Amino acid sequence: MAEPTWGPIVTGTYAARIGVEMVQSPSTVSASTSSVTVTARIWLWTQYRVSNDSVTVSWSGSFGSGSAAVTANVGSTTAWSKQNRQLLRTVTRTVSPSFSSTTASSLSAAVSGLVAVGNKTMRASGAITTGRRPVSAPAAPSNVVVSRSTDYRHGVSWKLPAHTASAPVTNIIVQRRESGSASFVTVATLGRVSSWTDTSTVPGKTYQWRVYSRNTGGSSAISPPSELVHTSPLAPKGVRAQRSGSDVRLTWTAPAGPATSYEIAYSPRSSGYTYPGWTTTDTSYTVSSPDPTEPLTYAVRARTPGMWGTLTSAWAHSNEVQLLTAPSSPTLLAPTAVEASDPVRLSWQHNPIDTTDQSAYEVRWRVKGTSAWTSTGRRPSTTAWHTLDAGTWGTQEPMEWQVRTWGQHTDPSPWSSLKTTTVSERPSVTLTSPVEPAWPSSSVRIVWSFFDPEGSAQVAFRVRLLDSDGNELWSMRRPWLSRVVTPDYRLQDGMSYVVAVSAQDAAGLWSEEVTQRIDVTYAPPPAARLSAERMVDTGAVAVSISHRDPTDGEVEAVECTLQRSIDGGPWHTVATGLPLETGYVDPIPHTSRPTSYRVVTVSATPSEVESDTLVLEPDPQAWVYLNAGPGWSQVVRMRDNAKTSPRWTRQGKLHHFAGRRRPTSIRSEHQTRDVGVSVQLAPNPDGGCTYEELEDFLAEADLPILYRDAKGRRWFADISEVSGSEERILEEASFTVTEIDFDELTELGEVVSTKW
Repeated sequence: MAEPTWGPIVTGTYAARIGVEMVQSPSTVSASTSSVTVTARIWLWTQYRVSNDSVTVSWSGSFGSGSAAVTANVGSTTAWSKQNRQLLRTVTRTVSPSFSSTTASSLSAAVSGLVAVGNKTMRASGAITTGRRPVSAPAAPSNVVVSRSTDYRHGVSWKLPAHTASAPVTNIIVQRRESGSASFVTVATLGRVSSWTDTSTVPGKTYQWRVYSRNTGGSSAISPPSELVHTSPLAPKGVRAQRSGSDVRLTWTAPAGPATSYEIAYSPRSSGYTYPGWTTTDTSYTVSSPDPTEPLTYAVRARTPGMWGTLTSAWAHSNEVQLLTAPSSPTLLAPTAVEASDPVRLSWQHNPIDTTDQSAYEVRWRVKGTSAWTSTGRRPSTTAWHTLDAGTWGTQEPMEWQVRTWGQHTDPSPWSSLKTTTVSERPSVTLTSPVEPAWPSSSVRIVWSFFDPEGSAQVAFRVRLLDSDGNELWSMRRPWLSRVVTPDYRLQDGMSYVVAVSAQDAAGLWSEEVTQRIDVTYAPPPAARLSAERMVDTGAVAVSISHRDPTDGEVEAVECTLQRSIDGGPWHTVATGLPLETGYVDPIPHTSRPTSYRVVTVSATPSEVESDTLVLEPDPQAWVYLNAGPGWSQVVRMRDNAKTSPRWTRQGKLHHFAGRRRPTSIRSEHQTRDVGVSVQLAPNPDGGCTYEELEDFLAEADLPILYRDAKGRRWFADISEVSGSEERILEEASFTVTEIDFDELTELGEVVSTKW
């Protein structure tokens, strides 16, 4: 028995109420349920005993309307005992459940004439909902057919399955698979329709479509996929034309996507393209004995068969093939310096005009300043180098040499420019620190001496730090005379490393690299403890640093370095040489990205240890800050109610070339990024600047200006002007922030913050 829905309590001598109980049979509806009996029962519940009172019960609602006289007779003297409940009336109705909607049954009841409550009318109502009959999953669509409009538009149609009350079709799901993917993905969810237009296809692809139907009962099986549909192939890439004897050899790179064959056309310089019907399935083609009297340009396009005929790509054009002619002078002659005891390899670059490869060369040399040449004579070879035996050139005087090359033309190129090559003995370096494997520090100072047999000075060096497996951890190569380097790399206690040094003399020769293994063992100082707090007035961060006393296995600390990282980026030194117990202000943290701090503590050994990383989350107060001046001490702030308009541009020029209908765009490397800012300044009770203060700041500020806002921008920038508007106490300002080329890590170096 379901608990009735009870109406309000009515009082007289004592109290009573009525309730309506609603049940249905069967209690749940299945797909095969064709009818349900809904029963409504009207109950009386008295506070105490009632004997033979004549009452009138009436009802209305889904069960119809009616009334009846009933004798109320309950006998318990216990207040609100369930024995004081009496069924007054039962009514029923039959419901036929629907596949599409639920059915509601409701009844309102009233009872009057009960003396115990002074013949007042008691009321109650109840309701029950008969669920809908569950539907079955629909049948699958079939016969998926595709039609083509363009590469970017394809019509997809299918035969709909039967739509019935017990298995309706609510949605059609369209899926597509494209070349390069093994799986279908959903591209459209539709109503009960039999076609759809796919406007997201592109050239250079192969597609297949399939569909299935769906309702609240589930999904159908998936239809068989459509036939494979090709879009037009992409154009070949890197078309190159090169003479090969009396023929021209064309080569290109196949495009991504479908391309089963290629068509070739050609154009003399004096006329348009001719289409002789040349085709190939390869990515090369040899044109036999083309007209030798005029330079030619070739074009290649890809082809693929489709359901609607052969599809073709755009034409891709080659370089112009010149008549057979002698090459230009060779260039890129090398080397500048050679070791006297080694063979000398002379190299160059062959520069054809008619695209033919090198077929021969001639090299000649002499002592610089003399007139007599020694020559190899003409040597057939496709390699752009010649090797002289060791000792061919002496070490007393610089040598000068030149080369000329042949292509397929009978004449050689002009002689190249003279190249001077110095023959000398290789210099050497000797490590003076470190010289022993044992190393008691977290940093290593590398010192070496330099010797050159000809008395030349060192002009450059290269220092490398390797791990024990030979992997490079750090390196420096500089054109400096210095012979002392301290790598910016923290050596780890218990690890082994290899120091490697080589140097270059004035002749350009490098010494052999010398190495020294070091085994690192040291005691670290105590790690720093730090805390930080954002300073809203200036957009700065105040960092507090402290150290505990060393314990066993540690040594005394002498100073520390504060570093900052923005949003996981590189670490930047904020301050060095700090006391162990101190506080510093970082004036330019990021205000809308996580900002991390760490402290590197140094002992007298020296040995170093890093503190744990402290991460500050973005400033939730949302201000726009401008900083400038020494130590970024000049600052103004504006509440971040700003309207910002970002813009990005990249310079480029359009060029028109013969044989091409449309221009070609050549883009430069120059990019500009700026943001227009419009912000309300006053009234601002939170400490933001006024228009006058903003104007004064910009008038006095030296570049760069640091701009920070809540949108993630932290730009080193130029702000060249500001304009404003005023209305009573309201002030607004507008200005443009242009990001400038400024590398904080290299141009600021070590930025020492303000002590507090």
